[in-house]
Amino acid sequence: MVMTFNNVLNKKTGKKVTLTYKGTGFLVGPNIVLSAGHCVCTDVSKKNDLDNGIFDPCFPDKIEFYFGADGSKDVDKGSSYEWYAKANVAYIQRKYYESTSFDYDWSAIQLDRNIGYELGWNGRVANFYKEGATIESYGYPGDKPKTMWSSVGTMKNKTEYKYITDLDSYKGQSGSPYFVSTSLANHFVCGIHTSGYEDYNAGTIINVFYAYLLNKQLFLNYSFLVTRISADPVRFMMLSVS
Repeated sequence: MVMTFNNVLNKKTGKKVTLTYKGTGFLVGPNIVLSAGHCVCTDVSKKNDLDNGIFDPCFPDKIEFYFGADGSKDVDKGSSYEWYAKANVAYIQRKYYESTSFDYDWSAIQLDRNIGYELGWNGRVANFYKEGATIESYGYPGDKPKTMWSSVGTMKNKTEYKYITDLDSYKGQSGSPYFVSTSLANHFVCGIHTSGYEDYNAGTIINVFYAYLLNKQLFLNYSFLVTRISADPVRFMMLSVS
């Protein structure tokens, strides 16, 4: 998952630059990807020569996916890569845009093609917590050569919105799925990796609202309150949740 931000001002040189960031996303439908909210809405002008002194999260001009990429040789193919797709619409929760709190750090992205019919998707998404339960994740850490890596750990705790785990992670794995198994036949996604700290990692819990959104509003196009906050080619929408 590659996010491109155009025309970001470098205060030192006075020139505008293009920035790219990498993350991870996973299919939950023919053309629906789940990822972290900060992968599609973040303040890119807050460090070093780009620091403009204000908090101004923004949205990328382009979001591209290279599903199953196995190194630079695949990503460098660009749109000619067999399992390439682009974002058409990205959804985030309004509370995340207003606060950038990890409590609401999730996004749902609608692709420009039904690539899930070729690759398959994670059809079981549910809420689950049990202290000590084994949890797995698969993503693209930034310290590796654009290859997918797995990480296995345990659930340590949770809050209303977040899982606390001891999974090993690195930048670039944000947006990775959290998998749990309650039996050999019951394997499903329960969360989205979002953050790492010195003594623990954390991910957004897929709660009842997210499940309803995915099952009803995105797939079946039910009406819901959104605000369009960006122009094409990628549309970004904020979900207002009571």
